[in-house]
Amino acid sequence: MPRIEKIITNKNASRQDNKTVEERLVDRPTQAGSGIGCSSKFETLPEYITAECENVISNANSYIVLGRDRPNTRLSGYGGIGAASAHSIDLVVGRKAPGAPKDQKVYVDPNFILDSARIHISERTDVDRNFNIAAGFNGDTTNRSAIALKADALRLMADDGGIKLVTRVNNRNSNGILVGRVGGVELIAGNDDSDLQSMVKGENLVNFLNKIIDQINTLNGIVMSMTTAMTVFEFGLLSHIHPPGSPSPVLPPFVSAKVNSNVQTLLKASMQKINLAAESINSLTSLGSNDILSSYHKVN
Repeated sequence: MPRIEKIITNKNASRQDNKTVEERLVDRPTQAGSGIGCSSKFETLPEYITAECENVISNANSYIVLGRDRPNTRLSGYGGIGAASAHSIDLVVGRKAPGAPKDQKVYVDPNFILDSARIHISERTDVDRNFNIAAGFNGDTTNRSAIALKADALRLMADDGGIKLVTRVNNRNSNGILVGRVGGVELIAGNDDSDLQSMVKGENLVNFLNKIIDQINTLNGIVMSMTTAMTVFEFGLLSHIHPPGSPSPVLPPFVSAKVNSNVQTLLKASMQKINLAAESINSLTSLGSNDILSSYHKVN
């Protein structure tokens, strides 16, 4: 049989391993249950405990469960207490059975913390408590509809149109209750809200920094004016003559040293003005390489 080139391009395997797998697929039938080439895979998987209200679509350890709010056992959540308007769609892969004996069949309930990856859509749920999410300033959301995404890694990608995180589009929630506040967007790294702080509004920060720079420039100008006036006065002292027409024997060395100091102060003040102007352009305008404003991302 002719060799089929480039049938295997798995980046998680070495070139030799890819070649070996390719030869197995092309030259002879796949070993039963090996899983190679996405064939059937023999592995011990937990068995999902299905509730009476649930319609389950599954394949191996991949599930779509159409049912009611159930974060764990059949007695958990709003589905467990028989609440109305508590329907849910649970998409999950990699159900876990922590502590189960190896190669032994076990039965599992949903585990919102340990299951590998999940998209959970619920009409009525306590999403923060179910997923053990820090309260933050928005607080725990209870008895509300929610969508939760959880996995080892999440990626949101938008090729056109951008990504918007929007709160309170409507004045009433899904239960028809009037929404009395506007919830914010919180980025909580490590699920630790102990030092959660407000985000900075970029344009307001730029305006504030520009005002500070203006004040520094004003103060700089005052110092330069005072130094210039002192220099003029000190040149006057140098030209001062005591009767009967001879210069002061005491003032010249001290005045000369002060004039030299004034010159150095004026040079430093001038350089500070130049540096302030350069830093203002570099950090506070889109022309600079260190512009503090993002060209793309916004926060209110």
